[in-house]
Amino acid sequence: MNKGKSFEDLASSFLQKNNYKILAKNFSCFYGEIDIIAYKNKTLIAVEVKGGKNPFYKINKSKMEKIIKTLHFFISQNKISYESIRIDAIFIQSLQNETIIEHIENITI
Repeated sequence: MNKGKSFEDLASSFLQKNNYKILAKNFSCFYGEIDIIAYKNKTLIAVEVKGGKNPFYKINKSKMEKIIKTLHFFISQNKISYESIRIDAIFIQSLQNETIIEHIENITI
C-alpha cells in the first residue's frame, strides 16, 4: 500500500469516527482530484489529505482552485442536498511511534 492511500484511509477512519459520512474517495475528473468528499450537518466537504514530515506546506492556490472546480463538477453529477460547502485539510504526521492527525476546517489560501 502506498503512503498516500494509507494517509487517506487514516483520514477516512478519523472522519467516520467524528460522524462524517464519506460520499467519495479519490474523486477525479478533468479539473482535478479530491481525496475525500464528505457530508456532515448539511455541509458538503472536500477534504485534502496530506502526510509526511511537514505536510502543512503542500496545499497551494493552484490546488485549491482545482479542488473547487472538481467539487462543483461532483455536485453537478450527483443530486445532493446541502446548505453549505467547505474545504477542509487533514494533515497526518508520523513522529517517532505516534501518528498525529490534525483536521483543519474551512481552509483558504
